[in-house]
Amino acid sequence: MMPEPGRGEPTNGAGWTAVDDLTPPALRQTWRDRGFYDEFDLYGAFRATATARPDHPAVVDADRTLTYRELLAAVDRIAVLLDREGVLPGDVVAVQLPNSWVSCAVDFAIAAVGAICMPFPAHYREREVTQLLGRAAASAYIGPRSYHGSDHIAMVETLRAELPSLRTLVVADREQDAHPALLAALRESTPWAARRVDPSAGCRVFVTSGTESAPKMVLYSHEAVGRPFEVMQSEMGIDATARMYPGVPLGSGMGVQVCALLARHGATVVLTPAFKADAALDVLERHRVTHFYGVPTMVQMMLAQPSFADRDLTALRVVVSAGSSLPAHLARKLREDLGLGTISFYGCSDGVSINTGLDLPIDIAAVTVGRSDERVSTVKIVTSDGADVPRGEPGEIWGIGPFAPLRYLNSPELDARYRTADGWVRTGDLGVMREDGNVAIVGRVKDIIIRGGFNISPTEIDDLLAAHPDIAQASCIGVPDERLGEVVCAAVVLREGAEPPTVASLGEFLLAEGLSKYKLPERIVVRAELPTSPVGKILKRVLRDEVAAKLATPAPSVPTL
Repeated sequence: MMPEPGRGEPTNGAGWTAVDDLTPPALRQTWRDRGFYDEFDLYGAFRATATARPDHPAVVDADRTLTYRELLAAVDRIAVLLDREGVLPGDVVAVQLPNSWVSCAVDFAIAAVGAICMPFPAHYREREVTQLLGRAAASAYIGPRSYHGSDHIAMVETLRAELPSLRTLVVADREQDAHPALLAALRESTPWAARRVDPSAGCRVFVTSGTESAPKMVLYSHEAVGRPFEVMQSEMGIDATARMYPGVPLGSGMGVQVCALLARHGATVVLTPAFKADAALDVLERHRVTHFYGVPTMVQMMLAQPSFADRDLTALRVVVSAGSSLPAHLARKLREDLGLGTISFYGCSDGVSINTGLDLPIDIAAVTVGRSDERVSTVKIVTSDGADVPRGEPGEIWGIGPFAPLRYLNSPELDARYRTADGWVRTGDLGVMREDGNVAIVGRVKDIIIRGGFNISPTEIDDLLAAHPDIAQASCIGVPDERLGEVVCAAVVLREGAEPPTVASLGEFLLAEGLSKYKLPERIVVRAELPTSPVGKILKRVLRDEVAAKLATPAPSVPTL
């Protein structure tokens, strides 16, 4: 139990009302009554933990190590800066920073003033930035003057005519600037008068991409990113002794894991600006990392490094895989060959989260993403009209629970599409619930390939191709066919020195793995890389568009893209 935060008088987010939450109020209250939420806002939880563990290392990055006392001091000074610049409770603050201790401090400081943090990847440019800040009606932006040769502050300045709500730009990487400078604020000594923030108010926006033409913005409360994340991380074996290295950008929906680890567990997070496989192994070894958190592609890339066998990774306890399905052969290798705990995490930023446990037998953990935990999310499998599907049969995954978001930010059309009147979240993902309650992910509703009237899950084929000795990455999509409507096309990235497979040889491999003949790929494209989101998820929508533009004839071939 965390100590009481000892904060002042309550304030709600500006204009905040219960109607802004698409989950029925009585249901939220039930979760409070059952202890699935507590009274802490994000900053309050962090402050309580930092006060209890002042000298424990909080964040390690390329520049320095900060203790909890030092990180709290930085958070408070940034909160003073934001308050002085007129950032109000309920305001949306856009944050575009690479992974560092500054990212963590900014996140908590925004929560401290009662505002809403909207982080997004540092490499986004004019089009995405205009979409996000405009649709969110962001009042403030925090970014760098220099990032990979780009001046982000200057970029946003040129967009201000299109962003009438934007009042403040804060420079994150300079001490002196025409705009408020975050680093200068860190030298000030004005104390932050901690204020009471309503835990049910908006706290954080998850920016997601992939299925929509423009990024979606999902609004979460302090409650939803509090106790539910504490529960999830406890099931990953995270405690105060943990040292987590997230390979993903903190500007993604996955980045909130870091805030939860700091605020709820008092553990240590190790950060690098970007993920590179060999450098990541250096980090795991040098900093005695206990938990790696990333997408399956990152795990595969590290295992493929020539130096992997020589690394001292004896401190590593658990690999947490999120973002896309962990191939069964990879789960078995991690658990059986390397002796590592494995967590397969199905986290839909739209508002559902389930995961396997460390004690789940590998025969189940390798082929499922675990089962519902009512303290986080309860899931069900339904037809397109919401009717329950019998166990063992595929359908769309719907979820509800304490992790449920408030709503989509300023996007009523998405609320109508993805939320039901009684609060359930429609994920757009297809799954099968086994008799034991564990869920296997089949794919996306929009990704299903319909060949001659038969539905084919590309995820099933992707997982099998992940074990092919010549293939580093694979993703199957549907391409048009005059006779059958669609056929399966396998887009593959080859291992170094490997020869491209033929349709026939790939078919032989998949048949030997037990795949039905009607599911075999009838087209192959070889690519240098697959299009991915900032967190490494393969963007099938983008891949379909790119492949369609290249494939001119339906005849089997192996073009190189």
